[in-house]
Amino acid sequence: MRKDRKTYFRQAIETIKESFRQVERKHWRGAVKDLREFYLTPEEQEKLKKKGFVIRWLLLAWWTLQSMIKRLSPVRGVFLVVGLVLLLGLIDVGGTGDKGDFTVPGGLIILFILMLELKDKIIAKDELKEGRAIQSMLMPPESPAFPGWSIWLYSSPANDVGGDLIDYLQLDKDRAMIALGDVAGKGLPAALMMARAQSTLHALAPEFLDIPTMVGRVNDVFCRDGIKSRFASLLYAVINAGNNKVSFVNAGHLPPAVVKKQSVKEARKGGIAIGLKPDTTYKQQELTLNAGELLVVYSDGLTEAQNEAGEFFGSERTLALFAQLYGMDAPTAGKAILAEYKKFVEDTPPSDDLSLMILGRKGK
Repeated sequence: MRKDRKTYFRQAIETIKESFRQVERKHWRGAVKDLREFYLTPEEQEKLKKKGFVIRWLLLAWWTLQSMIKRLSPVRGVFLVVGLVLLLGLIDVGGTGDKGDFTVPGGLIILFILMLELKDKIIAKDELKEGRAIQSMLMPPESPAFPGWSIWLYSSPANDVGGDLIDYLQLDKDRAMIALGDVAGKGLPAALMMARAQSTLHALAPEFLDIPTMVGRVNDVFCRDGIKSRFASLLYAVINAGNNKVSFVNAGHLPPAVVKKQSVKEARKGGIAIGLKPDTTYKQQELTLNAGELLVVYSDGLTEAQNEAGEFFGSERTLALFAQLYGMDAPTAGKAILAEYKKFVEDTPPSDDLSLMILGRKGK
């Protein structure tokens, strides 16, 4: 009996150790992948794939070091080079062949550079954290209450702040507008553009009852005041408490999916994204949702999500998932999508912001 216990505990300890080793290997691979994608150009990454193991790691180290130095300020770059030279003992003192031992000074210089970079990162991280808090406060409720409709809104940034727009505004007692947009790029620049888009929507939506005119006006504002090469897709929808119709304009966004009892159909493609061309004319689309049916609007953070093996979630998997949502209310459907998304990506860091907007008509 005692021997069986020892065997059991020994096996349990080995199982725990192996689990830690697997996690360690997984995080190590993830860290190397992140460094490679951050410091190396796509061309360099392709070249690495064609090299042998030793050459690949030597090139990875050399190209990463070059990229690090370029990204540092000139003064810090010079100090880093000096520190590495001292650390590796590459200085010949007085030309006598005696390179001396400058390991400690070299290490201290490199440590000093790391401390400066860490300080900058912490300050930036704190500022981004505050930005994320403000962005969260500007987000509408997850499930806004509007007569006759079930609504669920969700947005999760790939970085500390995101460039996806989710918005809701009740225009009057009978009408509400809902919008989902995707600003080109991600991170802080996209987040600032997103904030600008949201403020523009809130300012103009009550003034323009005609949906195509409203989106056209937003586009003109973006073209006039926006930054060159910066644009955003936008799906702007209006629902009415008294009927089961969804009227919307799609400006360059992925076609929304209509979930019916025995089918999932994508709506027609829309016009061009906002911010690309002034005086653009947009066309309104209209859908009818009966009880149990859903309208699902999503960003490409869903279809382009990748797992550890590099596989994409993809459009086919997305539409097959949507087909299982018939009969659910909007929050239940949204949480089902998130569960499948998280099951697919597991611990893989997101490559893009993820946003979802789900509408369903209440009733029998």
